[in-house]
Amino acid sequence: MINNGVEVEERSYEAPAGSVLDSGLGRDPLARSAVGRPRGDPRVERSVPGARANLPSAASGLDLAGSPSGQDEPGDDVVFREPEPSPVPRRELTESSRRPLVCAFAGGGTGGHIVPGVHVLAHMLRRGTPPGRVVWLGAGRGVEERVLEGARGFLGEIPLALVSLGLEVAAGGAPTRPQILLRSLPALRRAYRALLENHVDVLLGLGGASALPAVLAAKWARIPTCLLEINAKPGTATRWLAPFARRVFHAWPSSVPRRAPAHHVVLGPPLAPQFLGGPPGPEETRAARLAWGMDPARPVLLILGGSQGALALNRFARAMVPTFVSENVQVLHQLGPGRRAEGAADGPGYFPVEYIEDMPLALATATVVLCRGGASTLAEVAARARPAWVVPYPHHRDRHQEANARALGPGVRIVEESRLNAGASASLLRLCQPDGAGDREAMAEVLGRSVALDAGERLAAELLGCV
Repeated sequence: MINNGVEVEERSYEAPAGSVLDSGLGRDPLARSAVGRPRGDPRVERSVPGARANLPSAASGLDLAGSPSGQDEPGDDVVFREPEPSPVPRRELTESSRRPLVCAFAGGGTGGHIVPGVHVLAHMLRRGTPPGRVVWLGAGRGVEERVLEGARGFLGEIPLALVSLGLEVAAGGAPTRPQILLRSLPALRRAYRALLENHVDVLLGLGGASALPAVLAAKWARIPTCLLEINAKPGTATRWLAPFARRVFHAWPSSVPRRAPAHHVVLGPPLAPQFLGGPPGPEETRAARLAWGMDPARPVLLILGGSQGALALNRFARAMVPTFVSENVQVLHQLGPGRRAEGAADGPGYFPVEYIEDMPLALATATVVLCRGGASTLAEVAARARPAWVVPYPHHRDRHQEANARALGPGVRIVEESRLNAGASASLLRLCQPDGAGDREAMAEVLGRSVALDAGERLAAELLGCV
């Protein structure tokens, strides 16, 4: 195979005899076959090469050919070409093999590494190909259970098992790279065991700390693996694990490396099926505001600090909400779990909530959005064509939230956290009011053509086509 312009030999990943991995991972008690099933399983014996699910056209999802630049960093000078037929084998649909797949997802720690996978699951059900079981390999943070409750709601009787890989640190917060590496071997064992015990057919890695042990475990178990890079800059997990994946799906072209192998595909950010209808019209906006108990005639500022909340946005809201409400602007504020005290005091026109379950409905209420730069949040903002002020989290080394916002061009305004002051409050207030209508219309027009609304549906088809 060709990797970053260098020819390398593909090898199977068998643990050396007597190694640490061989002590628990090299010996497979189920003697799994090349598709991650026990030998002798009729579904394996009936696996034959065949055409995979149709890839998107050049106008939608695109395969990428390498540029002549000879560099590996993400860039804009990628060359798009039509997808080629995939050599990935697919199971022959005989009567005995026609059963729902067992799908695993590896992502956790923050909502950004969970929500895209939940959207893919929803599209599997929508297209009539529901999984028989779902295994979710998480990092062990509480946000995972909270976000997955929504998935359990629409999965109904389909079981969803959340497996903690124990990557979180006792002190809280995101684990450092040394802490992740220290915990990776035990996490690798847990992931391997969970994949085998649940007879997983395919794994989708969603980025973050839990993707590393999960993808490596799937490689040892010979389970087909795909990756999703949701950010506009590729994360460490995607850069490290791309050679192990059959397909690497990208939400934005800027995350694709130059000279990318053909298994890198740009599909767009996966969105929930509720976003397929595009931006809400006046009647939907009115109904959404009434559902929240708002005055449907008054503008709404929606503040989103992400699944964990954002202290800087909460403090800004605490200071400016009284002014906004007095100027006839209602404020719907997602503060984050356990962070209600960081917001403004209760009062008419202010709607504080720790976590918003129905984001399509919340976005339908909005005149303007103030948010962090998480990729899933911005994709949903764009799908609803809601003008936004984006305040990127300033402490990420790669500044990927800023890159996410820049992917939406003039549809959003990027505001540094240090500039959230009285002057910013006055400018934001103007954008929400009738005087800002022209600016809002221009921003909404850009956002309306920024994302493919059906990316989640196509990603679900691609994922199932890798088995």
